[in-house]
Amino acid sequence: MQPNAVEYPKFRWFVLFTAAFAWITFGVVTMIFSPLLSTIASEFGREVGGMMARFMALNSIGIGLGALFSGWLVDRFGPRKVLLGSMVLVTAYLLSVPHFSQTIPQLTFLRFCEGFVAGPIHSTLAKLGQRWFPKNEQGFFNGVTNASIAVGFAGVYLLFTPWGEYFEGDWRKMIQSIAVLTITSIVLLTITLMKKEPPLQKWAAGTGASPEEDFKKAIRIPTFWVGAFLLMCAMTFMSTINGLTPTYVIQPKPLGLSKAIWIPYLSIIKLGMIIMGFGMGFVLNKIFGGVPKRAVIVGSTFSGILAFCFTLSPITSTLPIFCVVLFLIGFWMNCEYPSVTVFVAHNYPPAILGRAFAVCSCCAVFGSAIISGFAGLLLDWTHTFKSVYLLCMCLAFAAAVVATRLNPVKEFAKQPEPKPEAATATVGAH
Repeated sequence: MQPNAVEYPKFRWFVLFTAAFAWITFGVVTMIFSPLLSTIASEFGREVGGMMARFMALNSIGIGLGALFSGWLVDRFGPRKVLLGSMVLVTAYLLSVPHFSQTIPQLTFLRFCEGFVAGPIHSTLAKLGQRWFPKNEQGFFNGVTNASIAVGFAGVYLLFTPWGEYFEGDWRKMIQSIAVLTITSIVLLTITLMKKEPPLQKWAAGTGASPEEDFKKAIRIPTFWVGAFLLMCAMTFMSTINGLTPTYVIQPKPLGLSKAIWIPYLSIIKLGMIIMGFGMGFVLNKIFGGVPKRAVIVGSTFSGILAFCFTLSPITSTLPIFCVVLFLIGFWMNCEYPSVTVFVAHNYPPAILGRAFAVCSCCAVFGSAIISGFAGLLLDWTHTFKSVYLLCMCLAFAAAVVATRLNPVKEFAKQPEPKPEAATATVGAH
């Protein structure tokens, strides 16, 4: 080991498990309203489309503001404490649903609150990986955590029917029952607080100025906004593909799948996301040489090509071929977000990483909400799903082009980075 090497304890794998479980929980909390919308709309005598637009918009605004606000808290108190506080608030939200969901305004406000108290989960990710994992493992950390949200999404759809039967269709009790997951996450996070973080890596240096000055410097660097744009593209692409495809596959053309059998096919997308997530460390380090820029360019390019495949009748009308496309688009679209997160963690000092990633996440959420809203209008104007998939294609190709500017931030590279052997994990007496 080189003199300045940092020892990373085995306990980091428990931290990874805890972070992954938190993201699974976040996926369940976020997605549960989607399959319940028709039931909720029917109870209140409203149209599903209007309620979906209202709930999604307010929830996205809440997530963006929650991520932005919590960035400074992450830098001040650390990602584990902020994540723990977020889970406590999410638990309070879930337990309050049966008591504050008797009117549409109450439900709308609850969806905003849900987003706001869950938003800090986004701002903790980059710093948690930076502090607990060596550089050559951060791709794996971010890939697994990002794949975990897909596990949460898939779990909601796969377990929705027996879940609903257990609670006899009472959607309020279904939502409240998710508190079992958040309470488990609180226990796991409390255990992580019993261990101290590893020492800071020597390469993660600021300019020597105060964190406030470093942060001001960071947001004046064009690369900072390149990262924010790429996160927005990744988030918009994933949310649109995941949100649009369930409706697309049950249309009379091209496939006309019945609602009884479309869930297994949509799970193919989630399977692709999960496999890429768990393989992200290998993909980033071995295939792309540890350079996030290359991973983003290739992942975005393939995602754009595969989105275009959704518009080709010979592909979408042939179920076996379409299943392959579903898997591949899930695989490649999960390459961009973890790669950009790794880039941010590698290029900004720990003292400002929480707020830097929070600002990027906030911009990504708001931008994604605007573009997703436009995608909905585009669907109304054109009356064809192909137009929205073409929009996704253009977004992916734009990300591939912009990613060519995702270059290392020289302003914070005051000290040389260690060689791979100096940044590898060592089992210490922790």
